[in-house]
Parts: sequence; C-alpha cells; structure tokens
Amino acid sequence: MPLFRFYNTVTGAHFYTTSTAERDHVVAAYPQFTAEGTAYYVYPVPVISSEGYRFLQQASFGPTPGETARANAMGAAAYLEDQFAQPKSGYPDSDFWYVSLDEAANCSFSAPRTSAIYVCARDQLTLFKLRNQFFTNALAAPDQLRQRVAWALSQLLVVSGMKDPDMETAYVQASYHQILFDEAFGNFGRLLTRATLSAQMGHYLDMVDNRKADPHDGTEPNENFARELLQLFSIGLAELAPDGTLRTDANGLPIASYSQADVKAFARAFTGWTYAPFDAPQARGSDDGRFFAKPMVAVAQYHDADPKKLLRGVTLPAGQTAEADLQAALANVFAHPNVGPFVAKH
Repeated sequence: MPLFRFYNTVTGAHFYTTSTAERDHVVAAYPQFTAEGTAYYVYPVPVISSEGYRFLQQASFGPTPGETARANAMGAAAYLEDQFAQPKSGYPDSDFWYVSLDEAANCSFSAPRTSAIYVCARDQLTLFKLRNQFFTNALAAPDQLRQRVAWALSQLLVVSGMKDPDMETAYVQASYHQILFDEAFGNFGRLLTRATLSAQMGHYLDMVDNRKADPHDGTEPNENFARELLQLFSIGLAELAPDGTLRTDANGLPIASYSQADVKAFARAFTGWTYAPFDAPQARGSDDGRFFAKPMVAVAQYHDADPKKLLRGVTLPAGQTAEADLQAALANVFAHPNVGPFVAKH
C-alpha cells in the first residue's frame, strides 16, 4: 500500500501516513505541510496482528502468527494470567550440575575434544551451555513473559560474566539468573534480598568478606555494593514523582535521593558476610572456598554493630546482628517512594 509523505515547512520534519483520509485532512487543514506524494510502498499490517502483535513485542521474545492469534483471541488480561501459570524455564540444577570452579578427572579441558570429559568442561566450566540455553528458552519455551521480565531484571540487578574466571563458570551464573526467574512475578523486596545475599552479587560488588572498620589496619567497609544498591538497583540519584519525573528544588535543580553519608552507613550495615560452606555432593576443588550455590552467611565478629543512620531519618540501633541490619537496611530502601517509579521506568 502507498505511504504518503508531507514536508513540514515550519519545523523541517516529515510526516508519513498510509491513510488516504488522513492525507486529505492534512492537505485541507494544515497549509504548512507540503504534500510530496507517495514516498514508497509498504506491506500492510495484517488485521490479526495489530493489538496482539504489539502486546507480544513487549510480553515475549517475539510474536509468531500463532501466538499473535492466540493473544488476540484471549485478550491481554487472560493471556497474562495464562503466562503467570506457565511452568518456569530457566537454568535448573539438573542442567548445571557441576558445582565447582575447578576441573576434575571427569570434567577437564585436557581431555580429547570429542570426549564426555571435555564436553563437561565446555558446558559446565564456561558459559557456552548457559548462553545456548538462553536462546533455546527465548525461541521455544512457553513462559515468554517470565523470560522477558527476568531478562529485564538481569539488566537492573546486574552481575557480570567477565569480572574473573569465577563468574565465567556455568553454575555460578545459572544459579543467580534462576533467582530472577523465580522472583520475576513476585515481590521486589524479596527479589532485592535474594540478589543481595547471593554470593554472585557479593563477589561481583565486593560485599563478600566486607568487614567493619579496623583502626589498626586503617581499613573501612567497602562501599561498592551499597552505592550500586542505591544508585542503580532501587532508587536512583534523584527524587522522583510517582510518574517518574524528577522532583526539583526552589532553584529548579534535581533533589538528591541519598548522600555519601548514606552510602557509608549502608556499607557498614552490609558488613560481616562471606561465602557459604561448600557442601556439594562432588569433591571440593582448591578454589571452592568461593561457593556460589547458596546465599552468603554471616560472620558475627566482622559485622559493624554500631548505630547507622539510613534514608529518610531511619536509624538502625546498636547491637543488631548482620542478618537484622541487612533486613532493616533493605526494608529501608524498599520503602523509599522512588522504588516504584525507578524500577517501573527501567
């Protein structure tokens, strides 16, 4: 069908339409638009694809004719309920069963490339199989909405596969991204807690083995995770209105949502965590003191138990455990009014 083009002599922009009625209305009512005739020809959008097609561009990894027809027939609300009920795809433990950072006799890159021993190393000690599984799920698994949400969350609550060899191991990434699948339709507070306590996040943003200040050695708690939690994972740099627009002060400048003092206080609240003990059924390798299959565990003597003043005037009292401080700190973030608009806009 023809696509008609107009030139706006006021703005210098172009306007396009395939509607002859709209073309005729612009000619009659808007003299600043110069009709340029047919710019080129385009395929019409099939009637069946209009609403369902747009909906599935957002709710899946790509509309197919069959799924578009199904979404149109069901309607958006019923289709969403059906998606909520679909079994989870993802990265199950049965696929990423080799829970170690090290090679072993049955899983080694030194074996012949056609052998099961080499295939184990390729699939379990690199991200080869995990990446393949992502595309297999995206192309074929029925829980498309959960996958799209988990994928979006992976770009919000970020861990990298490139920090060091630990993060390039299949079970390390698989168990973290499975959290995003598990919590995709749940409560953001629970998701934030599970991501915070994951050894993957602890390793990536240096919360693991983060200890209270030591005046003798001149050390302070690491601020990396605390800063990213506030800036990137939950509330952002500036106060937001419920619709996501910036709140400004009397001078028209953005209002900061947190300060450096807040970052330091949260860093202290998150001290005293380390890797869980290795308890996989296979033999422990030399690097498996860094265990990623379970949440981090608290070490009381490394936790800063002094009071901490957090966001919006909330103070954590002295004497709390690492567990209590972490839960209270995350609840403090979760209750901030920025969380809704910040996460929703993402």
